[in-house]
Amino acid sequence: MGTRLKIAAGEHIPMRNGGVSPLILLCDLDKRHGLRYVSVLCACGNTFTCYLNAIRTGSTSRCKQCQRAYIGQRTRRDLSGSSFGRLTVLEIDGKTTGKALTYTCKCSCGTVIYNIPGGRLTSGNTTSCGCLHRECLVASNEKRGTDWQPGKTIDKYTILERVACTGKKQHVYRVLNTETGHVNTMSASALNNMTGSVSRIARMLRALTRSAIRRKGMQKTKSATLNLPWTPEEIIAHIGVRPSDGEWHIDHICPLSAAETEDEVLLLNNPINLRWLSASENMKKSARWTEEGARLHLLLLGREWKHA
Repeated sequence: MGTRLKIAAGEHIPMRNGGVSPLILLCDLDKRHGLRYVSVLCACGNTFTCYLNAIRTGSTSRCKQCQRAYIGQRTRRDLSGSSFGRLTVLEIDGKTTGKALTYTCKCSCGTVIYNIPGGRLTSGNTTSCGCLHRECLVASNEKRGTDWQPGKTIDKYTILERVACTGKKQHVYRVLNTETGHVNTMSASALNNMTGSVSRIARMLRALTRSAIRRKGMQKTKSATLNLPWTPEEIIAHIGVRPSDGEWHIDHICPLSAAETEDEVLLLNNPINLRWLSASENMKKSARWTEEGARLHLLLLGREWKHA
């Protein structure tokens, strides 16, 4: 059992971490939930009741009126001259939303916007006039193929025009095959799948590497592409773009299952260990031992492949 703290009426209440609270004890009241409940005097002259433990830990140091004034002073600080993302605060509008001041800001693109609550700036919810969101949206649409313009070249295909959207909301384009001269109608996803794009190579390697690490029961700690000594561009330069006829996979000649650590899994993504292989052949090959794979295992990892 702990010893009851002895505090005389009219004394400041001592804190647990040293020092004293600005609150003065007036008297003890009946216990609530087994805890001491007291009446205290605030520095402003107001009296109120609370748990003694809340005062001693520092969670209560003033009355509600003083607390509201303290919060008001804190939320009304002047942010003029500060920068938040692309926004620079010019001045206070003089208008308030609740207890927070609003500001006039200038974006790096030159747009001036008004009535931005300070809380949205300090929390990072508002960092531009909207231009950043529009740029990200355009980049996303370009990546997903929902906003390709006529004249854009994707591998051997040149976009002529956007036709329509299918029932699955896929964007469809009329494209010119520069090798054969034929004009076809293709969806954005089909165009992406038939090209050996950098992003597609990166996605395929990430998926294969994550799967191998998971099968090994290891905790993934590194990126399958950011930590490689070779960029997806260098891999494409070595193995070529993805063939356009049929379904093709990236095949590891020495399979990822032959690695024993996460670093070894990443090392087996060396371009000399990669090649395009048709889906049917890749499924038949699986992760079986081959002489070529054993040589690459010795070359890349410095030890022989302990195969069955």
